[in-house]
Order: sequence, then C-alpha cells, then structure tokens
Amino acid sequence: MKKAAPKKKKSVPGTVSTQLRAIDAKLDRVIDTMVTQHEFNLFKKEVSERFERIERNIEQLTIAVDKLTKSVESLMLEYAVIRTQLERYDRWFKEIAKKVGIELKP
Repeated sequence: MKKAAPKKKKSVPGTVSTQLRAIDAKLDRVIDTMVTQHEFNLFKKEVSERFERIERNIEQLTIAVDKLTKSVESLMLEYAVIRTQLERYDRWFKEIAKKVGIELKP
C-alpha cells in the first residue's frame, strides 16, 4: 500500500499587511458607492417634489377633461335640439309645399 501524500497547506500570497491593504481598497470602493444620509434625504425630497408636481398636473388634466366633457355634453344636447327643430321644419315645409302644390326635390 502506498502512503497518501501529505496535503499541502494553501499558501497565502503576500503578507498580512498586503492582504489588509487589498481589503481596505475594496472597502473604500464599496464606501465610495454608498449613499450618505444627506444624499438620501435630498433624493427623497426631490422625488417628493416630483410626485407633487405630477399630482398637480393630473389634477389640472382631470379638471380640463371634466370641462371638455361638460362642453361636449352641452353641444350634444344642443345638437339634438337643433336636429329635432330641423325635422319639424322639414315636415312643415313638406306640408306647405303639398298644400300649395309645389313638388320639393332633394
């Protein structure tokens, strides 16, 4: 039987201080990408202001659409009244033409 070869210890490249410097550099990169509380508060304020502007715009658009809807409803009612009146006039003209003896052509 062969003896198993002893396991080699993994060698750690560099000294402890170089490893700590590498970790420190990595932490610096992480810290540089992190947001500070002040930056986060500024972001929240900006987002809040944008939402308020959007809400105002939506409110203004809703009011404008409501006014347009009322105008369209009013115009539709007026159109119905005018159409009814024109149909009545058309009937009257036909009756008058029939009594007078005139043939109406379209």
